[in-house]
Amino acid sequence: MQRMEEGQQAMCESLILEALNKGPPPSPPSPPPPPSPPPPPATSPTAEPQPGRKCERKTRK
Repeated sequence: MQRMEEGQQAMCESLILEALNKGPPPSPPSPPPPPSPPPPPATSPTAEPQPGRKCERKTRK
């Protein structure tokens, strides 16, 4: 700042003082929480196996 002209020096000093008086910039808002995982797919109730029918043998007459 020693090599600056008086006008430049005064302008820089005022800018620096203004920035110091202003304080730090506000912190950015925190990001939103991640979305909850999707619910599991709906499943139909498990069908119980039905007893199988035995095929009747066809007998020749």
